[in-house]
Amino acid sequence: MALASARRSRGFSLIELMMTVAIIGIIAAIAIPSYRSYVLRAHRSEAMNALAFNRQQLERCYSQNFTYLGCATTVAGVATTVCAAPVLTTSGYYQITCPVLAQNTYTLQAAAQAATYQTKDTSCINFQVSSNGSQTSTNSGGANSTLTCWGSN
Repeated sequence: MALASARRSRGFSLIELMMTVAIIGIIAAIAIPSYRSYVLRAHRSEAMNALAFNRQQLERCYSQNFTYLGCATTVAGVATTVCAAPVLTTSGYYQITCPVLAQNTYTLQAAAQAATYQTKDTSCINFQVSSNGSQTSTNSGGANSTLTCWGSN
């Protein structure tokens, strides 16, 4: 009888091992998509920070020159003209452009880059901020998703 007892306590049975694998699989199936969603939402702050930085530079220029045209700023230590050419954000998830730049108005836009995983954030593909302070954003279908993307929801 002691011999039978010793054999049973040697290791795991196949059923115990399969149950453990199944539990780990269920946890992974829930955790991985949730983590990816969290990372995508976290990267939105990069677009918002870049838009705020460029907006601040444009407002500083306007207060000195009374026009948004010809405003210069420093991006990554290099003097450039705001909105002269598209600029990638620090990590490269978004591209900052200025589709509208006039003497008294501007619109800054941040668009998710196709070369990054950020395009999987289908609810917040584009962010826009204008000189009057309005903040908008669109999803991958082009519909307005401002409340979700700018952190109100």
